[in-house]
This record gives sequence, C-alpha cells and structure tokens, in this order.
Amino acid sequence: MELTPDTIQLLTVMAYSAMALFRRELRRYSKARADEAGFIGASPLVETLDEVDLLMEALEDRDFGSSLAVVLASEVHGAFWVQVTEGIIEKRHCDINNFGRFEVDPQLQITLKADTVLLTGSPPEVEETQGSDYVAMKTCDWALKPWLLGLDEYHGSGVPLIALSALSTMLLLRGLVTILIRFSRDYETISGNNPASEPRDRFRNQSRAASHAALYAYCVAFSRVLAKGPPIEIPAIGVFWLDRDNRRVEFRAADAFRSVIEANLEPLTMVAGKFH
Repeated sequence: MELTPDTIQLLTVMAYSAMALFRRELRRYSKARADEAGFIGASPLVETLDEVDLLMEALEDRDFGSSLAVVLASEVHGAFWVQVTEGIIEKRHCDINNFGRFEVDPQLQITLKADTVLLTGSPPEVEETQGSDYVAMKTCDWALKPWLLGLDEYHGSGVPLIALSALSTMLLLRGLVTILIRFSRDYETISGNNPASEPRDRFRNQSRAASHAALYAYCVAFSRVLAKGPPIEIPAIGVFWLDRDNRRVEFRAADAFRSVIEANLEPLTMVAGKFH
C-alpha cells in the first residue's frame, strides 16, 4: 500500500510547520550558546554550521529535543483535522494512512472506514514508497515500535482528548531525537548524498522525518485511547468509539462538521443509474 495523496499533503503541511519550529528553536539555542560564551550578536555556530549540522548538535541538549517533541505533538492534531475537512470538501473523501478513510455519501452522511492500525492498535506499516519518506517511515518503525509494547499499561487522564495529547507527546518525547539523528545518518547513506551539499534539501528532509514521527505517534495514540474507552470527542469534528462486537470504529459527525460539509457540498441525485 502506498502513501495516499491526503497523507502526502498532510505530511507536507506538517513538514513546513516543523521546519519553522526547527529554525525558531535553533535561533534560541544559538543565542543561548552565544550568551554563554560571551559573544555579542550572531553566534559563530550559525556562521560555521548548516542548519542540519546545527540541529544535530542542538539535539544533544535534552531540553531542546523535548521542546521540539512537545510542540510537534500539539501541532499535529490541528493539521490532521484540517486535512480531513479539506479533503472531504474537495473530493468527498479523505484517506489518511494508518487512520482510515472518511467518505460522504450522496445524502451528505459522513462515514469512516477505519485502518487496521486504528482498529486493532497494531504498529503502523512501512508503506511502499521511495526516497526520504521511506527512510523516515523505516526510522520511525525502528525507533517507536519498541515503546508500543508498554502502551497497554498506560492509563493517563480520564478525559480521552487529554489522554490522546499526553500519549502522543509521550511517544515523541521518547523517540523524536533518536529518529532525527538516525534519519540524518541513514538517508545520507542510502541516497548517496554528500553531507556537505544541498543543505536546504537536507533540512527539508529532516522536517519531513519529524512530520512522519508526529503522525505515527498521533495515529497510535488515537488507537490506544480508543481501545481504552470512553469515546473520543474531537470538538467541531465528531465522536469516535470502538464497537468491539462488530470490530468497527464508529463515527458520529458533530453538527458543526456537518454544517461545514453541507455548506460546501450538494447532495447527489440518481439519474439513469448514476449519481450526479
């Protein structure tokens, strides 16, 4: 199974957000280092290292990596549901790898066909793709899968939405730094890239790897919180719950979500055996 167009679009949006986050945090890190060394103005670190090399150095600071993980975990939630909404409005469906496929029927009823990851809590699959996406997924699988074994014991908050945020953040806190460091090494080895060349592409790929990690953590966290019950209510989107008897994830759209869809789509009518 390949990455769906909706997943690719979501990862792209998240990667740009991660890139902005990296640059913002690196400026703070560089300034702090310059202040410690007594420099005035720009830190020599900025002058001598490209962005990826500076990022690799900064990741040795535990607080720096933790800050990245917390912000990424908070941003993926909003980006995810914006993509779902825009996908449905654009083409009447939205298919996100490791979560599921939302569809709008001719009468504008919204349904969800859950992915196996969401339904069973199994580890996300490494999809059939190439380049940085493949290396990023392999790296996430290697770094995060060992932590999944302990998630069944995680109880967290009794409020599902808070538990979802806490669990996805916890996964990124445990794995993000390892993922970024391992990805930087493996991608350059597999692609044959010269580490000294194309620094902009290297930094873009690091941001893409971070977006893969954030999406992996979010989908896994959602499935584990769903399995614990009670239902997960996403404000302005709807309610999700696990029907264990029928092995299905049920979804009931919120009034606000239905209103957005109805304002942008028209019901289809049957003409000559086809919906128009």
